[in-house]
Amino acid sequence: MYEYSWLIEKIRQNNVEEEIENAVDKALEEMPDDFGIKSFLIANREEVRMSILTEYDEQKTMNLLKLETLLDAIYSILEDLGPVPDDIKCRLESITDYEELKRLNKVASRSKNFEELELELPKKSSTEQTVTSKI
Repeated sequence: MYEYSWLIEKIRQNNVEEEIENAVDKALEEMPDDFGIKSFLIANREEVRMSILTEYDEQKTMNLLKLETLLDAIYSILEDLGPVPDDIKCRLESITDYEELKRLNKVASRSKNFEELELELPKKSSTEQTVTSKI
């Protein structure tokens, strides 16, 4: 179990700088030779890669679904205040951190108007400011 855990952690570390496919290959190459599972994993490299990629894609999809569900909940709360301004939608939709959206969900439930929520939103990125100013 330790050896498999080592592999998964190494893939995560490699994936910070590389695409997942390359991260898997690099982790297999970096695996210590005395790991009992190494010869099996190398011999079945393609199946291992596909299995890990499938698991990775499922986790990525689940994370996106969690974000979308929370965002829908925030919109549902905000709709009680009226039509949600496009600026606020844009800023909310740019948030990819689940904990930050959870925090904003609580803020939205306490907000009496959009201005209160807007004070708690992360600042606009320069790209968002440029896009907003062109609209």
